[in-house]
Amino acid sequence: MKVRAGFVSNSSSSSFVCDIFGREEAGYDGEYGISVATCDEGHAWCNEHSEDFEISLEQKRDIMLGDAQFVSDLIEEDLEPIKSLDKEVVEDSFDEYLSDYGEWPSSACPICNLRCISSDIILEYLEHGGSNIEQLEQEIRDKYSNLSEFRKAMKEKK
Repeated sequence: MKVRAGFVSNSSSSSFVCDIFGREEAGYDGEYGISVATCDEGHAWCNEHSEDFEISLEQKRDIMLGDAQFVSDLIEEDLEPIKSLDKEVVEDSFDEYLSDYGEWPSSACPICNLRCISSDIILEYLEHGGSNIEQLEQEIRDKYSNLSEFRKAMKEKK
């Protein structure tokens, strides 16, 4: 059985597997007919799922202002409404930011922050002794603050 994760390609055809729900999309030349979000740790998910893991206006502002390239590409009068948390400007600018600059930082990724616990995380946890799915998800969230901390603990248990 072939196991795929993230982006898989062969010649000009390729497929994408959503790291949140496992949905698979096939396409050509990187075009899937859906919008794909990625984080700087390599997680990828259907952008339609980003709404399920909404981040605050402050987080969106901080992500954009923390990107030196983004900040240098804007003039000061465009930055001011973002700095002052003008809701409409921050929302529109964040959508453009993701479109133009690409990746979500791991600090906002629903997978890195364990807001979405995928089956591979659950399986990894089960290998080290867990139980009921709902209990497991809560237990993972209670024990670990992020995916890096979780993976480090799992490596130490091997």
